[in-house]
Formats: sequence, C-alpha cells, structure tokens
Amino acid sequence: MEMHNLHWIMNILQHMNNGLVVVDRDYKICMWNSFMENHSGFSVDDVDERVLFDVFPDLQRSWFQKKIDTVFHLGCQAYTIWEERPYIFKFDNYRPITGNLDFMYQYSTLIPLTGVDTSTSHVAILISDVTDAAVNRLALMNANPKLS
Repeated sequence: MEMHNLHWIMNILQHMNNGLVVVDRDYKICMWNSFMENHSGFSVDDVDERVLFDVFPDLQRSWFQKKIDTVFHLGCQAYTIWEERPYIFKFDNYRPITGNLDFMYQYSTLIPLTGVDTSTSHVAILISDVTDAAVNRLALMNANPKLS
C-alpha cells in the first residue's frame, strides 16, 4: 500500500464519528482514536499499553472479558446493543436535543484482527453513539401503553 493511502486511512480512523479501541490478548490498549479521547477525557498517551479494565474500572470485567475472549477464540465478530446493555464505556451525553440524559447509549462491534499467521492477535472495539435512536425508541415504548 502506498504511503499516502496509509496516511488517509489513519486520518479516517482518527476522525470518524465512532470510537475505535484495539486491544491485544492481554487487553492492553494498542489503538485509541480521537472519538475515544474526546469522550473519555483520556489521551492516547494516558491509555497506550494500559489494560482496558484498569483504564475503565467500572467496566463489567467478567461480562466484557467473556465477549472479547469469544472473539479471540472463535475469530468471528460479536456485538452489543443498547437494549442489552446501554453502554460499554460510560460517556457523558453531549447531544443538545437529548441533553437531559446522563450517558451516551451505545452499540458496539468487536472485530477480530488477524496476524500473518491468520490467528486473531487483537480485537477492535467499535463504538457507535445511538443515543438519539435509543431516546426515540424509549419514548415510543412509553407512549404505547398510554395509547392502548
């Protein structure tokens, strides 16, 4: 791959409107994009090579570690939805319309990353802010009984 293409890809990963964290088999953080930096308050230097669960002690370790380990062992993607668990990382809600909420609702995708030997060496955690959709869905769920 040409160097300028790699530069573009890194630029996209840093500036996309999703969180991106990459962890190794020891759960050490190897990549941390600007979405994660902006919402967590932790810079890349704060988290680089630190264990994810040390950076986020409130993260339910047994549950999330089981999710990540499944991706490592099976080599297939895993997902979380806000209806199952409202968030992975408890970030403040920053949206003006849904500003009365305490946190950002999230979907996450756990993606296996393979090395040259085709074994899964890392897992990418992709975080999507779905607060607006969650608020609308919750409002609809609350309105339905009243309409009935």
